[in-house]
Amino acid sequence: MNNEEYGLVISERASGVDHEINNVLVEGNQIIGNGFDVRINGVSDSQFFDNFIDGVDTALSDDGRVLASIIFNNETSGNTVSGNTVVTTGNEVGRADIDDRGQDNELYDNVVMGTDRDDDLKGGLGSEVINGGLGRDVLTGGDDADTFSFDSELSADNIDTIVDFSSDEGDKVALSEVVFGDVSLDKLENNWLVTDDEEVDSNTRIIQKGDDLYFDADGSGTDFSEVQFATVNQALTVDDFVVM
Repeated sequence: MNNEEYGLVISERASGVDHEINNVLVEGNQIIGNGFDVRINGVSDSQFFDNFIDGVDTALSDDGRVLASIIFNNETSGNTVSGNTVVTTGNEVGRADIDDRGQDNELYDNVVMGTDRDDDLKGGLGSEVINGGLGRDVLTGGDDADTFSFDSELSADNIDTIVDFSSDEGDKVALSEVVFGDVSLDKLENNWLVTDDEEVDSNTRIIQKGDDLYFDADGSGTDFSEVQFATVNQALTVDDFVVM
């Protein structure tokens, strides 16, 4: 589905308070378009699975941001939303890129993906994967257990800022083996992660200095230098990381 005006809209013609649209299945679509790419209103007990929503280069607001998103308005309830991917640079109105304003909708395992620009990505309710791609991105997970994914080439121009990491909510930092190498925690011994003034040794791969996160491919070795890849709002432990 390629629509350069509104994308996909499912909406009851009236106010929607009676949820007269129900038992809808929206699955496996590629939606490329403008504005609110998937907007749902007055819909209940429906399923939205494995859709790909991309507004990049087709949906620019006045300030140059892409408005691609999934929005469930107030008059929705009991919908299941999973496995969907939204590609966006963020939006200028401060709303979530997967935005649930309804009642008892279940959202999980959706992906908010950035571009090679400096993106401002916002998850919403439910567990999501937030992946900034290249550039200096600002990443907000929102409520529930979110995964902040890092799988693009490291450089001084590719440092993301995680603004609301919460170990208590079960958030994770996910490191790609393609970029970070074989950094599995079960193959490296103590000091895989060191913080502030702790001593770096040959097993160290991740270093946290204040809020800044660095990767060092050989720890105390001399073949590689540390490279910053993120800034995060809290001190981390090894339990906050996963390798993918």
